[in-house]
Amino acid sequence: MTAVILVIGGLLFLCIPEVLSADRPQLRRSFAVDYGSSTFVKDGRPFRYISGSIHYSRVPSSEWSDRLMKMKSAGLDTVQTYVMWNFHEPTPGQYDFTGDRDLERFIQAVRDLDLLLIVRAGPYVCAEWEFGGLPWFLARSDIKVRTSDLLYLKYVDTWLDILLPKLTPYLYANGGPIITVQYENEYGSYGVCDHGYMSHLLKKFRQHLGDEVVLFTTDGPGEHYLECGAEPNDSLATIDFGITPDPMSHFEVQQKFQPGAPLVNSEFYSGWLDHWGENFAVVDGRKFAGGLQRVLSVNASVNIYMMAGGSNSGYWSGANADSRSLHFSITSYDYDSPISESGDTTGKFFLMREVIRQVKQAPPPPVPENSTKTFLSDVQLSYRGDLLSFTEAFSSPKTSAYPLNMEAMKAGYGLVLYSHIINEGGTHLQFAANVVRDRANIVICNPVTTACESVASVDNKLDSAVTVDLPEYTTIGWSLNILTENRGRVNFNSQMQDQRKGIVGNVTLDGKSLRGWSMKSLDLTLLPGLINSEVEEIDLPFPSVYHARVQLPEAADTFLNLTCFTRGYALVNQVNLGRFLPVEGPQQTLFVSKQWMHGSSVFNLTIVELDRLQAHCRDPRVDFLSYPILDARVTGHKYHL
Repeated sequence: MTAVILVIGGLLFLCIPEVLSADRPQLRRSFAVDYGSSTFVKDGRPFRYISGSIHYSRVPSSEWSDRLMKMKSAGLDTVQTYVMWNFHEPTPGQYDFTGDRDLERFIQAVRDLDLLLIVRAGPYVCAEWEFGGLPWFLARSDIKVRTSDLLYLKYVDTWLDILLPKLTPYLYANGGPIITVQYENEYGSYGVCDHGYMSHLLKKFRQHLGDEVVLFTTDGPGEHYLECGAEPNDSLATIDFGITPDPMSHFEVQQKFQPGAPLVNSEFYSGWLDHWGENFAVVDGRKFAGGLQRVLSVNASVNIYMMAGGSNSGYWSGANADSRSLHFSITSYDYDSPISESGDTTGKFFLMREVIRQVKQAPPPPVPENSTKTFLSDVQLSYRGDLLSFTEAFSSPKTSAYPLNMEAMKAGYGLVLYSHIINEGGTHLQFAANVVRDRANIVICNPVTTACESVASVDNKLDSAVTVDLPEYTTIGWSLNILTENRGRVNFNSQMQDQRKGIVGNVTLDGKSLRGWSMKSLDLTLLPGLINSEVEEIDLPFPSVYHARVQLPEAADTFLNLTCFTRGYALVNQVNLGRFLPVEGPQQTLFVSKQWMHGSSVFNLTIVELDRLQAHCRDPRVDFLSYPILDARVTGHKYHL
């Protein structure tokens, strides 16, 4: 290298040519596990991450940067997210990575804030999400999900061939933020213990992501969970647990199973999941902060689950099951998180932020302000007709001798209407055990007067038949209409093997199977475009449609309060906010993001009521609140973990 002396205007300048990058020693980006030192190694140095979970599928894309900035301001250096397979493949072979589903844009937002990323890529994720993230078309009697079943693996491999190449450019070694990738999730809790399946997934991930990326599994802190859920010879086994006085008692199980592995809690619970009809789960903020401090004190890497809450909008909420009943998850996925469903920092946020500040011995970035919330009281809605009156505008009907389940109709979610013309006498309508999934409205119509009557609403029973007595004047020629609601497929345990929805079996009338059915799936997002003038309301427990043109004080986040209504769905413009069921609680309000208002304070509100207005409401009215109500229930108390 030669220096050059220039004389300009009588002044001397010493010019040293820039050293080309090829002449400089290059530090290769790397992230690995050092099993000799029980630590991660990032760029050649020991590393411990402090992470938090955010699910991009549960947060409007316009809010991703806000949530990520708040997570970073808490002192986190890493974020963790799930990839929900069914969020990206709504029908077989049709993939959607646009808008709120733009996974790469989310990864870029993480990278732009100089955060690291942990991707839990599935194919199964759990997460209280519909079918644990698996697409509806796998809910078939001839497919054994989460096993070595060849048909299941065919679908899995096709999906992973689409997903994993999208992750490869963003791996840490390739200049991206992704430091680790999980395959499957809590498989040790599934009860199948198919190591051939887990080995197949591991090979598939290695095929696309390479041998150097850190792949991992997550299971409960028990030897039996790890024995079935982990593949310790070629991937890292991590565990999950909540507040405990002695974290090492759990980590010792992990260490015994995989000696020399870094201590990792992939799900340190800030809150807990919630079902309809149960009290809202609350984890005390100070106890949580103390538990986090104890985990960090043993030099463990940790991911806070959840760090930022979100919403199960549309039909995305899942369910859990026991031997006798299903327990359906609420629409909110607030999870009592440090950052709420609507993106607000909470008292819990600042308690944990102080713990992390003390551990890192460095001040975190400033905390961004919470978004403005708006409110509007006493918004009156008009009745626009019964839901069945709109069905002609929905999908073309399918016909069959006997009822087809939703999946056989190629319908994945929501509502299906089954219609039959009665051709034999009888009044005792019966569904065998576990046939009507998950709830049904039964309506009969007189072909002469065209008048319809709601007979009953029934819930599925897993262990006994459901019987409905039709009115004695029901006769040959009348139409029998059964509106079924899929309330969410099971997302955890071996009951995932039988998650077909709609009517799954025959319907009998006085013991005789009914033949001759017409069926159609109802896409509720079409309703706002079908609504015309106000019509006279029928005072019956009938699936009904209500509408209002709403003008808020400003286009801002808000919460729709539905205490006049019983159960159903609410739509802002054509966005399905999700299910509401205030009569069961604990959730009373639905979060409404300003993103769905499209920059305007004026929007269409459509409500589909599947039962009837509550008795205390003479007119259909709603309020928009500046705060959520997630913990209301008749018993009034909260459940504290």
